[in-house]
Amino acid sequence: MAPVRFALGIILLVIGFVVLLTVFLSSLDRILHSNCGLQCGYVLSEVPVGLPGEPFVPSSALNISSTGRSEIINPIDYGLFGLAQFFPADYILFLIIIGYLFFSSLAGILGIGLRIVVIQVYPIAPHGTRPQALLLLSTYLLFIVSVIIIQLYTLAPQYTTFGSQTFPVNGTVVPCSLQAPAGACTPSQISTIILTILGNNDVFAIVFYFMNWALVASSIAMGIFGALRQRDSKGFKALCRDGDDLLDL
Repeated sequence: MAPVRFALGIILLVIGFVVLLTVFLSSLDRILHSNCGLQCGYVLSEVPVGLPGEPFVPSSALNISSTGRSEIINPIDYGLFGLAQFFPADYILFLIIIGYLFFSSLAGILGIGLRIVVIQVYPIAPHGTRPQALLLLSTYLLFIVSVIIIQLYTLAPQYTTFGSQTFPVNGTVVPCSLQAPAGACTPSQISTIILTILGNNDVFAIVFYFMNWALVASSIAMGIFGALRQRDSKGFKALCRDGDDLLDL
């Protein structure tokens, strides 16, 4: 089973890197090109205009103001839009990303237990988890699902909002955007809810934006820490044993 686990680890590492890169590029793009700045949480009014397989179309070529418009390609968004031509490939990738985020969060909870900040409330152990812990765990999972839904707008704003819909602009077919003519595009219900929350609650939008930067910073820090840490240390061996035990849950 070692080769299978190694291959699975490489695949998950690649997925994690792509997700982290997407969050970084999306956050960087928002702080560079948002037209409302900090007061709205650096929300963008448009996503990159460009179709998979075709060169990126700059704002000037479409006579569209670049203010408030994304100018950096989002890897996950771009990939989902391209795979939409090969149904159901885009759905499969979408489910893989959501599954990765959910089960990664679940694995983290199983590893460190149920905590409030740094205070452990209940441990999670094979055949030793209290009923109260399971009840609290279900609440945590509901929060995780809610965060993943909102995070989709960071990971794939175009696909989350309009899917693979397009409309013509000056003779060029471009993906749908919030600036499309009325009736040309139909936004998804999820994107409508997310944009309503972000638009009506500036504090939430600001906190959510900087939490993305915190995610990037903490992931890089833990990645460096994990790479430099000695694998033969007692702490690492204990962690591996705990991880193997958690698989028996």
